[in-house]
Amino acid sequence: MILLASLWAIYLFTVQIFDVFNLSYRRQVRYNPSKEITIPVRGNIYDRNGEMLASTIKYYQIDIDKTVVERSAKKKEKDPEILYDLIAKIISNNSSEERKSILKKLSNKKAKSVMVSNSIKESELLKINEELKKEDLHNVIIPSFNSMKRIYSKGKLGARLLGMVKDIQDDTDAKNRAVYRMEGFCGIESSFNDYLAGEYGWKEALYDANNSIVSYPDLQEKQAKDGNSVYLTIDAEIQEIVEDNLWEGIKKYQALNAIAIVMNPKTGEILAMGSVARKDGNTNEAIIRSSANLAVTHRFEPGSTMKPFVSLLALDKKLFRSNDYIDCSSYHLGNRIIRDSHEMKSLTFEDVIVQSSNVGVAKIAERVGAIDLYNYYISLGFGNKTGSNIYGESAGTFKKYTNWSGFTLHSVSFGQEMTVNALQLTNAYCTIANGGKVLRPYILHEVKDSKNKTIAKTNTKVIRNISTVANTKTEKGYLKNVVERGTGSRAYLDYVSIGGKTGTAEKIQSGSTSYAKYSYTAVFVGFFPVEDPQYVITVAYDEPAYEFHFGSASAVPTFKKITEQIIALPSCKLIPNMKWEKQVMVKMPDIMGLSKTAAQQKLSKEKIQYQIAEKEANGIVIDQYPKANVSFSSNEKATIVIGKKASPESNNDVSKMPNLVGMSIRKANAVAKNLKIELEISGSGIIVCQSIPPGEPINYLQKCKVSAQ
Repeated sequence: MILLASLWAIYLFTVQIFDVFNLSYRRQVRYNPSKEITIPVRGNIYDRNGEMLASTIKYYQIDIDKTVVERSAKKKEKDPEILYDLIAKIISNNSSEERKSILKKLSNKKAKSVMVSNSIKESELLKINEELKKEDLHNVIIPSFNSMKRIYSKGKLGARLLGMVKDIQDDTDAKNRAVYRMEGFCGIESSFNDYLAGEYGWKEALYDANNSIVSYPDLQEKQAKDGNSVYLTIDAEIQEIVEDNLWEGIKKYQALNAIAIVMNPKTGEILAMGSVARKDGNTNEAIIRSSANLAVTHRFEPGSTMKPFVSLLALDKKLFRSNDYIDCSSYHLGNRIIRDSHEMKSLTFEDVIVQSSNVGVAKIAERVGAIDLYNYYISLGFGNKTGSNIYGESAGTFKKYTNWSGFTLHSVSFGQEMTVNALQLTNAYCTIANGGKVLRPYILHEVKDSKNKTIAKTNTKVIRNISTVANTKTEKGYLKNVVERGTGSRAYLDYVSIGGKTGTAEKIQSGSTSYAKYSYTAVFVGFFPVEDPQYVITVAYDEPAYEFHFGSASAVPTFKKITEQIIALPSCKLIPNMKWEKQVMVKMPDIMGLSKTAAQQKLSKEKIQYQIAEKEANGIVIDQYPKANVSFSSNEKATIVIGKKASPESNNDVSKMPNLVGMSIRKANAVAKNLKIELEISGSGIIVCQSIPPGEPINYLQKCKVSAQ
């Protein structure tokens, strides 16, 4: 007995004094709360019109506490198997989990707690809890955060621009519990990660010897703050137009890469930024998202697109007038000969730009001077990042003036010995379009918190003025003539004035300082309408097939298609506004029932042009288009229908409503435009219903509501 008592005393002394089993730590953990990290939900990304581009789904793990189920069964005087079946039914009805699989997991009699699933969406968890609560079983499941998934609702649209996130788990706390993080990896997700990420929260928790949470009152916690929503300046409809046309062009012109940017020259807002590579067609979406945004990372020699800036500087310095002649025959500079693609003799200062003469612009650059041209290019932003805060933007290359050779002045005048990215070039043309103001381009419109309160907003910022309104207006006239009678003639549209400049630049051979044979960049930068530019668009193809290597052969046709489709959008009021400003409107008189002669006299008196559809000689007016009191352009012709008597359907036009169901929004708009009817569109995608049935008579400017999905 003495020996046993001595051994027991020694054991207790050892345990309490020397703590060989580390029990003091376990006691401390048992009675001192540790902090559990709570995970915020990453913010959403929207376009300028509130269209969802990226969102987050939160996934939970749910465990079933079988002891709680058994207590509930005893309380309800039911067999536990009945409750297990009910729980399995509720979970399977509100998630993708199968009922049989859940019951199989619950059939394990040895386990006190069973993990049912680790991929239950937050919305599914809410429904499951609601139904369990109705059955007085809301305490049987133990939910815990598992992971999050980023959803890009428009698929591959803007993939390189939006970028992607990466999931990170850090073992940081005392109990080695993984802290989950979703972090922007590239693209917009990375650029504005600080806004999107949110703030982590925490809550105090107690654990028992089995490492399970113990319920305890008065524990403190800090709620996690979900990420803010980011609204971009991007217009999803214009972005879709841009990318659709780039895909079409990259296949047609067999280019390695294709780039296009659409900007508002008055504000600096980026309305679309598309870049695709030939390999993207067979590439996984995640890989595309992690790829470079070529619109800001890809550098290329701008070629002849630089010539208007040399011309504008010469105007600012009052060195030339539009009708001054310049000798544009081959120009010998030591052992270098500057020549054009075809021999030109003497061109006016204006036609040097319109006909894109290398010789002519090199001689203009000589008059301007190397130092002034260098400073002018720097002022336009070349050789520096634009300040747009877009992930991966390159600064381009533009040699310091002290490193210029004897030929650099002439080379940079027509876009050689320097590289730019598409955003720099687009922003520089915005300067010409807006009257000489260099703007900071931006893609972040505003940031809103979870309560829809604006917490940050980007405003237009003028960095500097580099020219006058008068001189930029003159330069815009030159660029308009480039489209009307010069190298950009394939961009011409008869209903809107377009200005722009083509560029065809040789590419430096990889690993060399010399140009590669048959390797080019085809570029076109344009804006419209010339009188008051609303859009500036750059299109560039990297290494198109040789037969399409000229900017006029590939970039220009793509620019034209993008322009036509933007103008056709319901949100684009450009053409109606232009017509309203430029055209004289007249009101159609009521000529129903008049004789042909009387109707003609009345229309002539109102100075209205007309055409006659005569169904019956010596008849009366049985129909008219437009209807009485409708205003229309004086350039358009009215139509009068002559017949025997007034038609009982004389209040309707002869036009019939087409079937728009199944058409894309752009195609439906084109059809409606031809028939002079207005569409009120809700949704996006393919038309699924229309308010006016197909075949019904339609009136001039009648409105038709359509829904798209």
